[in-house]
Amino acid sequence: MLEKERIALINKKLKSRKLKVPSEIELVDEYEIDTCSVEDICKRVIISAIMAKCAFYLYEAENKQKIKDEYTELLKKYGVYDCLYDDELEVLNKEFNEPLCDTIAWRYQSSIALLWLLGLIENIDDAFDPEDVEDEICKIFDKIISYETLDTLMSQANLKSTEELSDMFVLYWHYHWCIIDASLNCNKIDTLFYDVVLERRRALEWALFCNGEDWNFTMDT
Repeated sequence: MLEKERIALINKKLKSRKLKVPSEIELVDEYEIDTCSVEDICKRVIISAIMAKCAFYLYEAENKQKIKDEYTELLKKYGVYDCLYDDELEVLNKEFNEPLCDTIAWRYQSSIALLWLLGLIENIDDAFDPEDVEDEICKIFDKIISYETLDTLMSQANLKSTEELSDMFVLYWHYHWCIIDASLNCNKIDTLFYDVVLERRRALEWALFCNGEDWNFTMDT
């Protein structure tokens, strides 16, 4: 697809959600992208989905250690326990921390973005307020554990083209910018939801530019 056609498509998606359309959209050049390996992406998909459900169910669990043990064993089954970030290890190994669990629970949205990147979800253009977060967390979790092993998931992956990946990142960069801009001007956007946009953009940026480095990097707009 020609550059002007790609920009026109991004503009169309922004307009369809009644968002500000910038006077100029800059695409990401291919040389800027350093995509993570499929294996690393699959590991992060699995971790994010499992930890999201674990964190969500810790809220009301009477026996929190039982929940932690259950999901720890599942992470070890997939061979990804050693790939957890410090904040995820804290959820499993320290006292219950409600704000942290809330943050980790939203990572199911990063799994959604990465599943799209792997060609296992059709579209992520919409970033609405979820009607039922628990239901969505469970659906993504069930999708992930339907792949019995890490290798099974990797075998089903069909990584999107560099062009598709970069253009989706640009779209989510502008989603994020529109939300921040609206907030600064005391406006509200009904066609985007902050936590959804934030987690999906983080996942895309991590996969395309961070080459597997720590998740908690600063996202500029």
